[in-house]
Amino acid sequence: MAWPRPARGVDSGRRRAKGASETLAVQVADAVSRMRKSDIQKPPGVAEAIDWLAALDLLGVTTLDPEAIER
Repeated sequence: MAWPRPARGVDSGRRRAKGASETLAVQVADAVSRMRKSDIQKPPGVAEAIDWLAALDLLGVTTLDPEAIER
């Protein structure tokens, strides 16, 4: 399946991770898009992006910064 355009990915993520901020959803969508363009064996899909967004929201992360990524 093709990766959705950024705005659609953000909308999908926020519908499923209802507490997540739009800022965080945009940052996650951008990060996953960059990962998908890199040379990795199994690029993350929409489900992984949504799971990551929901997990970050559960942890109280509001901005995807290096500290949040390490957590």
